[in-house]
Amino acid sequence: MIAIMKFSAVVQNIHSISFIVVKYSEVAFANMSEEQSVSRTVKYPYTYTQKIAQFPYKHYYKNQWIWRFYFISFGLSLPLFYKLHSLANVPANKEKWAESKRKQLQPDHH
Repeated sequence: MIAIMKFSAVVQNIHSISFIVVKYSEVAFANMSEEQSVSRTVKYPYTYTQKIAQFPYKHYYKNQWIWRFYFISFGLSLPLFYKLHSLANVPANKEKWAESKRKQLQPDHH
């Protein structure tokens, strides 16, 4: 029963995080307009800065699902990476890693 309660709390947190990410991205991209022009456009943007300035971010955000879900999945994967990081940096694991490295650096190691 406790596991179910914890799971439902996690699901609620994930739902609220994804809602916040979606709302933030809507606000962030609301100010970009497709008709917004740079003062002097060129036929082909040669420099990296020109390519960034002339890239149609709003068009891709509106018409391709991967741009929207990239931000959501990034936010949802952060807790997983934090957990993996904390498990990898446990002192016992660090000692085990140091011991394996010490064995590898010995001259008689094959």
